[in-house]
Amino acid sequence: MTDPGIEKLWEWSSDGTDGWGAEIVGQLLLMAAERGPKLGYDVDDLVRFLRRAADER
Repeated sequence: MTDPGIEKLWEWSSDGTDGWGAEIVGQLLLMAAERGPKLGYDVDDLVRFLRRAADER
């Protein structure tokens, strides 16, 4: 879980919470919520990863 999967930098445009970047983030979060448990991660693992990635403790 160390690779954020950034393949195209334009996917991460800072166009606000209703723009393309937000749509991609939402899609990735939904995929993580679905696939994480199949890989053995629970909700706490996913939240901890997001907090660490956002540099929050």
